[in-house]
Amino acid sequence: MKQGRIHERLIAIKQNPFARDSAWSFAGTISGTLLVFISGIIIANIIEEDGYGKYGLIKTTMTTLSTFTTIGLGYTSTKFIADFLAKKPWRAKLVSELVSLTTFFLSSFVGIIVCLFSGFISTQLFKSPDMAYIVRLCGILVVVSALNLSQKGIMAGFKNFRGIAVGNILLGSTSIVLGVVCTKWWGLSGAVWSLILSQLSCCVLNRFYINRVCRTINTSTSGRAYNFKKVLLPTLIRFSFPVALKDVSTTLLAWISGILFVAWFTYSDFGLYNAAMQWNGIVFFIPTILRYVVLAYLSSTKPGSRAYNRVVKRTLWVNFLSTGSVALGLSLCAPFVMPYLYGNSFEGLPSLITVSVILSVFQGLNLVYAQVLLSQGRNWIALLLQISQDLITVLLFALFSYYSNLNGAHALMWSNIIATGLLFLTYLFAYNGIRTPRDAVE
Repeated sequence: MKQGRIHERLIAIKQNPFARDSAWSFAGTISGTLLVFISGIIIANIIEEDGYGKYGLIKTTMTTLSTFTTIGLGYTSTKFIADFLAKKPWRAKLVSELVSLTTFFLSSFVGIIVCLFSGFISTQLFKSPDMAYIVRLCGILVVVSALNLSQKGIMAGFKNFRGIAVGNILLGSTSIVLGVVCTKWWGLSGAVWSLILSQLSCCVLNRFYINRVCRTINTSTSGRAYNFKKVLLPTLIRFSFPVALKDVSTTLLAWISGILFVAWFTYSDFGLYNAAMQWNGIVFFIPTILRYVVLAYLSSTKPGSRAYNRVVKRTLWVNFLSTGSVALGLSLCAPFVMPYLYGNSFEGLPSLITVSVILSVFQGLNLVYAQVLLSQGRNWIALLLQISQDLITVLLFALFSYYSNLNGAHALMWSNIIATGLLFLTYLFAYNGIRTPRDAVE
C-alpha cells in the first residue's frame, strides 16, 4: 500500500511540468557548473595566485560588459515569450528574433570599443600593461558571452529547459578540456581563449535549438505581425531597462570592487577572493538553476493565486535547504580539503570559503523574491533594492579596507554578506505588501 502511494507520487512528480523542467535545469546546470569548477581549480594551480587574480578580473570584466550589452533582454525575453507562447506564438517568435539581433549588435559595438582601448584599460585600470592582449581577447569574449545569456533567456521562455541543460553540459565539458590544454600551453592567454571557445560552442548549440522551435511557428499568416514589430522594441526596452540596470548594478559592483582591489591590495589577494567565490558559485548553483524556470512559470501564472504562491514557497524552501546543507558541509570540510586542492599559495582560503558559502544562502533566498518582482512587472522596485545593496557593499568595503585589520579578500567578502543580509530582511518584511500590478502588455 505504502509502495503504491510512493509510486503514484513519483508519477505525479514526473508528469508535473514545473518539476520536470526543474529536473532538467538541475541536471544540466549541476553538471556544467561542476565541470567549470574543476577547470577553475586546475587553472588556479597552473597560473597560481597572481595569475588567477588577473584571470578573475578578466572574467569579472566580461560578465559586467556582457550583462550591460544584453540590457536585461535575457529576463525580458523569458517573461514575454512565456506570456505570448500559448495564445500568440508568432509574437513569441518575433521577440526571439528581435532580442537576438539587438544583443548581437550591442555586444559587437562594446567588444570593438574594448579592443580599441585595450592599452588604456590594461595600463590605467588594471595597472598591468602586459595585459593589453588579454583585454583584446576580452572584447571577443564579451560578444559570445552576451549572446549566450540572451539565448538562455529565449530558450527559457520557450520552456526548452532540456536544451539549456545540454548547453550547460557542453559548456562545462569544453571548459575543462580546453581550459586545461590551453592554459598548460599558453598560460593566462590560453585560459581566456578557452573561455571564448567554450562560450562559442554553447552559442552554436543554443542557436540550433532556438531555430528548431521558431521553424514550427508561422508568422506570415498574421497581418498584425508587421505592426506589432514597430511597437515591440520600445515595449521590450521599457520593461528591460530597469532589469538591465539591476543586472548592471550587480556586475558593475563586482568590477568596481576588482578595480579597487587592485588599487588598494594585490592580485594575489584578489586571486584568493576569486577562489573563495568559486565555492560560493557551487553552493549557489541550485538557485541559479531555478531562476529561469521560476520566472517562466510565475510569468504565466496569475499573481496572488494559489499556484503562484505555491511556486514561490516551494522555491524558497528548495533554495534554503539546498544552499544551507551544502554550505554546512563545505564549512566543516574546508580546513582539511582546501590545502590539497589549491596548495600552499592560497593561505587563509578555508576561513574565507566559510563566509562565502554563508553568503550564498542569503543570495539564494533573495533571488526568489527578485523573480517575484520581475514576474509582476515591478522592475523599478527590484532595481532600487539592488542598487541600495551594491552601494552599501562598496561603502562597507572602503570602511573595512581603511579602518580594520582585514585583508582585501575578507574585507570584500564581509561587505557582501552584510549588505546581502540587509536586502534579505527587506524582502522578508516587504513581501506580503507586494500587490499585483496591471499586466505589462495587454
